[in-house]
Amino acid sequence: PPPHPPTPPPTSLAVASFEQISLAASQENTGLAVVVVGEAVYSFSRAPGLLQSLILLPPLAAAYFLLFVAGPYYDMPSSDMSQGLLVSSLVSLALMLSYAARLKLPSASPKEYAFGGL
Repeated sequence: PPPHPPTPPPTSLAVASFEQISLAASQENTGLAVVVVGEAVYSFSRAPGLLQSLILLPPLAAAYFLLFVAGPYYDMPSSDMSQGLLVSSLVSLALMLSYAARLKLPSASPKEYAFGGL
C-alpha cells in the first residue's frame, strides 16, 4: 500500500487559560516594578543629591501602584482583572511621561537610561 501523506499540523491555536494569562500579567507588573526602581536607584547613585532624589519618586509610586493597586492577577476573578490592567496601563503611560521629563529637564543623572525607559 502507498504510504500515508504526513498529517498537517493543526491550524487552530490553543487558547491559554485564564490562570495562565493572569499569572503572566502579574509577572509583567512585578518585573516592570523591579526594573524601574532599579533604574532609578542606579541613576540616583551616579549623581546623588537632595534634588536628584526626586527621580526616585515616580518609579517608587509606579512600583506601589503595580504591586498593590493593580494587584496580583493570579487570585482575581476575571471581572476584576480589567481594572488591574487599566491601572498598569496608566502607570506605564505615567512612567513614559516621567522619562520624557527627565530627558528634557537638566539633570546630573545619566540620560541614556531614561531614554531606554522611554
